[in-house]
Amino acid sequence: MLQDGFKTSYTTVPLAKYRTLPSPYEGSFVAHHHREVELISMLEGSAEFTVDSSTFHIKKGDILIIPPYAVHRARTKPYTAYNCVCFDLSLLWDKELARKLEDGVLTVGAPIRAEDPQAQGLCSQIELTVTASEKKNVGWEMEVVGRMSLVFAAACRAEIFEASRTETKEAAFCKRIIDYVIAHYTEQITSSSAAAEMYLNNSYFCRLFRKNFGCSFSDFVNEYRIEKAKVFLANRKTSVSDIAISTGFNSFSYFCKVFKAHTGLSPTDYRAERIRGA
Repeated sequence: MLQDGFKTSYTTVPLAKYRTLPSPYEGSFVAHHHREVELISMLEGSAEFTVDSSTFHIKKGDILIIPPYAVHRARTKPYTAYNCVCFDLSLLWDKELARKLEDGVLTVGAPIRAEDPQAQGLCSQIELTVTASEKKNVGWEMEVVGRMSLVFAAACRAEIFEASRTETKEAAFCKRIIDYVIAHYTEQITSSSAAAEMYLNNSYFCRLFRKNFGCSFSDFVNEYRIEKAKVFLANRKTSVSDIAISTGFNSFSYFCKVFKAHTGLSPTDYRAERIRGA
């Protein structure tokens, strides 16, 4: 995961959790994909999530399940908060369902809306999962596995899983370019170098990229770098200038300018906010 503050809960359970707090700023996380299933439970506010080629507007009380390997990104409105649980499908008792999701035979349709009779109970299970993985009381591993099974049992009853469409060439393009950025974001990559990596004409690459990501390649790379920088800023011992260099910015002043444009804060002020929040 790329979100600020995302961390593995414990090595014995293939599960990670992330809890946001309401902020006066709009938020976002850059397009990415991973093999784990991700659950988003909206606590306050609203957000726009794009999962592969589908866009969902979700609000307080809604639940979004993101299947493995789906390219997803989001933008959140001010004062939005949500819980996120990301876990390996090996946790599921139903191995057939796990296999079909991981192999792409099944995917997820629409979100579970707050108006659905099962939504409130699901939000509660996700909240209890996050809390258990934070407190780590005796037996918490069994608790989170059980709660995730309850969530998926309810999702099956809600019939949100559906047959997948064959992956399009554009979906494959998105996954390949994300993997390229993850591998090379510390370098001085450009649309030309990315296009060459994919054996595409630069002009065609730029049009295809903007069509699928809604921004230029350079904006996407900067957004990814800023998300990485936000994580590094949690380490008080690392200087801001070192973080700028380690995330691929060759100019400290440009790093600060881009960071403030994305977050509304300077890197130093963002670090101070993180420390106060912690």
